[in-house]
Amino acid sequence: MRGGVDWMRKLSFRFRKIKETYNLYRGNVGALLGHQRYIKTKRTKRRQFKDPRASRAPEVCAMRIEKQK
Repeated sequence: MRGGVDWMRKLSFRFRKIKETYNLYRGNVGALLGHQRYIKTKRTKRRQFKDPRASRAPEVCAMRIEKQK
């Protein structure tokens, strides 16, 4: 039964969160898009702070490509 009661709790929480977000931004789609951009930048900054290697990966890849040329 796929995790039973715990699975149903997670599902209901996600549904409730989606419903709240929909009701909050129902009449103002522009604010929703701005809010999503804000969340995305926060996640990116947090990810870079938590794992500095992830922020350096593009630099390292570029350096390796330059060495191969």
